[in-house]
Amino acid sequence: MQMAAVCPDLDPNDPRWVLASRAVDELQGAALSPDRRHRLLRLAHRLGMRQFDACMVIAVVQDQARLGKLDQWQADKDRGQAQAQSTEVMRRLQVIPIPKHASEAEYLAGRHRTLFWKMAASIGLAVLMLWALISWLRGG
Repeated sequence: MQMAAVCPDLDPNDPRWVLASRAVDELQGAALSPDRRHRLLRLAHRLGMRQFDACMVIAVVQDQARLGKLDQWQADKDRGQAQAQSTEVMRRLQVIPIPKHASEAEYLAGRHRTLFWKMAASIGLAVLMLWALISWLRGG
C-alpha cells in the first residue's frame, strides 16, 4: 500500500511527514531525550516550521509510540521501505499547518541570500577599515 493511496493530501516530502519520520528514528521507546528533541527542533526550523508546530508533530509521534501504534512504521523502516503506513499519524499530521515555505530548498535559498548580504557587508566593512588604517599610517 502506498502512502498516497492511504492519505493523498500528505506528500512524502511534506515537512510535517519528514519531521515525524525523523522523530520515530530518534525515539527511545516513547521517550525523547532533550538533545534528540533539540536536533528535531533544529531540523524543523530548517524545514520552515514554527517551534509550536514542530512540538505538535513530535507529540503526535510520541503519543502513537505510547499507544504501541508505531510498530508497523518501524518495521517498514527497518525493511527499507521509504514510507511508513500509519494512517492515524498521517491523519493527525494534517491538522498541523503546513509551513510557509514548505520545502527546505526554499528555506535554504533565503538563507543563501541572507548569507550573501552578510558577506558583502563584511567585505565592505573590511575594505573601509583597511582604507582607514592606510590613511592613519600615512598620517592623514
